Amino acid sequence: MFVRKGNTYIFGKILYMKNKYLFLLLAALPVASFAQKKITLMPSIGYAWRTAEIPDGIPGTTKDFIKQLKSGMNYDLAAYYSINSSLSLGAKFNLYTTSANGTLTDMDHNGNLIPFQADAKDKITFIGPSLLYSNINEETPHKLFYELALGLISYEDVLSSPQAYRSVKTVGSNLGLSGTIGYMYAVNPSFLIGPQLNFTAGTLTAVKIDGSPKTLGDDEKEGLTRVGLNLGAAFRF
Repeated sequence: MFVRKGNTYIFGKILYMKNKYLFLLLAALPVASFAQKKITLMPSIGYAWRTAEIPDGIPGTTKDFIKQLKSGMNYDLAAYYSINSSLSLGAKFNLYTTSANGTLTDMDHNGNLIPFQADAKDKITFIGPSLLYSNINEETPHKLFYELALGLISYEDVLSSPQAYRSVKTVGSNLGLSGTIGYMYAVNPSFLIGPQLNFTAGTLTAVKIDGSPKTLGDDEKEGLTRVGLNLGAAFRF
């Protein structure tokens, strides 16, 4: 309302315009704040399953032992910098851990199979540059994203036997691929949360067993491919 008495009208108009611009500024703050966030940190945790088949012709106890190593915990961490509204570049790290215990068999010098108790701890890591495509900068709270990384995949297995009082360490690495498809809900412009479906792929063609190199034949290659379900979050800065 403008009151036409002296300068009251002018002051009232100025006050009205100030309030109008203040309202527009406050309304634009969430959008501006959201648009200015360039860095995204994405941790997640879940469970994964290795897809490689167990070879035929191995003893049942050994097969049961290997089955324990085919699933385990899956940890993921990625960091990105937005280069435009839908594309971000960064780096990704993934860790898979599992363990097993049970009975294995070995062959003595006479060709007889000797059973023994054993424990194993497996670790598969992936690290490499990554690409993120998403609608994370749009105003909707519902976010979809696709992530793809190419890098180094590494394998470590430590097999120990209390009966033999020794352990055997097998390590190897090769070129690997990792990807994620996920949904996130924006609780606020700085924090998002949601489920993810991810995969990591790679194959070992050579390993080192207690430091001694060994080239793996076609029927010995170690498949490291796995799929996982994770619950992830995103922190935006």
